[in-house]
Amino acid sequence: MNFHPHIFRTLPAYARASPANTNQLNSILGSLFRLGTPFKHPISKSFVALIINLWFATSEAQVISIPLKFELKEAATTSAGIYSIDSILIRTLWSNVWYPAGEHTVLWDRKNDYGKISTDKTYIVKILSNNVKYEWEGAFIGNTSDSMTGPAKHRYFSRPNSMAITGDYAYYTSGYAEGITSAYKFKLTNPQNKTAILNGEFNDVDQMGYFTASDGKYVYWAGIDPFNTGLSFVYATGVKADEEIVFQDGMSVSTKYGRTYKSAIDVITDNDSAHPSGMAVQSKGNFLFVAHQRLNQVHVFHKNSGRLVQKLSMIAPRQLTVDMNDR
Repeated sequence: MNFHPHIFRTLPAYARASPANTNQLNSILGSLFRLGTPFKHPISKSFVALIINLWFATSEAQVISIPLKFELKEAATTSAGIYSIDSILIRTLWSNVWYPAGEHTVLWDRKNDYGKISTDKTYIVKILSNNVKYEWEGAFIGNTSDSMTGPAKHRYFSRPNSMAITGDYAYYTSGYAEGITSAYKFKLTNPQNKTAILNGEFNDVDQMGYFTASDGKYVYWAGIDPFNTGLSFVYATGVKADEEIVFQDGMSVSTKYGRTYKSAIDVITDNDSAHPSGMAVQSKGNFLFVAHQRLNQVHVFHKNSGRLVQKLSMIAPRQLTVDMNDR
């Protein structure tokens, strides 16, 4: 994608404006408003008066338009706009318009997107061009699973959201689910085939998963009970066998119409404002972090025992992450 910014200023005024000045002004503007060679001219109030005088002298319903010239080395789809010096969009000139190669001239009537004459002193013209093409390579449009039916096919009540990658697998949640789990994984070398984690009976409505995080040993899942939305909690499964992990300081949690989790942490009951808004875990360190935006808190747990270490006060925390150094 090519980006052609051009900064320009309005011209200094002539002594007296008249209809005869129109061609001369357009000639000067046409030579100066050309992409590629920035120029600077001081603005003066008399130029505003000049525009107004020309407007009244030529037509009561027309404002002199400024010609803007640009050149394309090859045909391209383009978009253009007029911006203030602070990069605030003043006028969308055009969007997604194809132009052939060569020189082109467009006119700006000095109006903003609200139809009013712009009185700013300095403007930036931005033109974007691209030749992006899409080519269908024969893939299926829609579901790309390698199975037409069965548990390995990608299909969900809601959409997949949070994902954590560790080892050869990607672990993710699918939000609300009916009759199936919302916890899944797929092998990085075969993403068209999924594996359900802790899948229960077909009449189950288990945790509505919001966030996933992994330290390479455990996978942590944060969410709520969709039929008891005051209940939020975090549980964990093992990377090796997808087994449910029992925390030393965890507690059993039962969803209204689904699974009873053997051991959960960060359990909050009867509080619709306590839904988790983010989660992260240290790979080598000992801490798991769970954000609660509407509580203005981040809860810190010992990731192995499930012991609550502390609650950090923080204004509306959301998505969390730790870097490669566990910071």
